[in-house]
Amino acid sequence: MLPCQSKIDLPTRREFLAALFTGMACCRLGQETWAQPMTGLMSPATDGKLSLKLADFPVLASEGGSIGLMYGTDFPVLISRLAEEFVALRGECPHASGTVIPLNGSFFCTNHGSVFDTEGIAFSGPAVGTQLPQYTLTHHEASGLLEVTVPNMAHSITVVALSGADRLALTFQSISGAKHEVRFRAQLTGAESVVSFASTPTGSLNVTELSGDGTSKTVYVSRSGQGGFFLVNAKVTQL
Repeated sequence: MLPCQSKIDLPTRREFLAALFTGMACCRLGQETWAQPMTGLMSPATDGKLSLKLADFPVLASEGGSIGLMYGTDFPVLISRLAEEFVALRGECPHASGTVIPLNGSFFCTNHGSVFDTEGIAFSGPAVGTQLPQYTLTHHEASGLLEVTVPNMAHSITVVALSGADRLALTFQSISGAKHEVRFRAQLTGAESVVSFASTPTGSLNVTELSGDGTSKTVYVSRSGQGGFFLVNAKVTQL
């Protein structure tokens, strides 16, 4: 099995490619035939990474500033700035699993109205006495990046060469409600480009985005004439 690696992409203000990506698969050099899938598991393979550039979110420059980021239909990732550090929280209310969003300098449960401070501690409503689940967050001061680790959000990709066709079939587990796209890297850590794909083995290679529903999906890409890596990513939106 080829291990998945978490992808780091810098965000724009509203919608951006997340480091919460579905997986990565190697494309071999030359025209060698693929005898079997490179990977065979569709269960989560590793943790996903969500990375953002602080300069793109001015609200996080001040103490008490907070943002919410959504990927698909899962609970949002909430990020807030304390005096000298940042905190990342899962936006799921401990009271009854309601969705929690940023509101007026705090976090608010949209189901029953509980209010949490920027550290995730409930101080009003039925959730008082509880705290929002916390994610591991790393602040890379030199590059101005925040990186949040989200458990079990990366998956493996199964890769199969189509017989008699210069195409590869990429099968992956989609994220419900998320938008996915395929990218290609010539090197593991090099620059990458968006890859158009087809939804059928012989269809036109003119699709650039696929909506996830939590099920296994297969897309078809032109086989690269050089070595490299295909990635399937999820897009994230800011609340």
